[in-house]
Amino acid sequence: MGITINICEQNVAEGLRAIEQERTNTSGDIILDFSCVQRLDANALLALQKLAAAPDAESPKLVLAGLKPGIYKVLKSLKLSSKFSYLDDPQPRVEAEGGNEQRQHA
Repeated sequence: MGITINICEQNVAEGLRAIEQERTNTSGDIILDFSCVQRLDANALLALQKLAAAPDAESPKLVLAGLKPGIYKVLKSLKLSSKFSYLDDPQPRVEAEGGNEQRQHA
């Protein structure tokens, strides 16, 4: 069973840091819903870099959903885009899988 985590723009870095703990307790994909996020600050980028560098191949796959084109361009310029999977909209996948759990990280 995977989970969907809504990332809030006010606390992106905190939400991403909390994902590290979620990874060890979750089986299935972790979908990070960025649809409310307009930009990433330096702390958020550092947190994403740390998530991307996680060496554990047994960890759940991280899926970034609802990314704005500008955020994707930043990830691509930092060579992070290949470290994640992507969805345009997290909702169709949640409904299709039926067993996903949604969480809010503020």
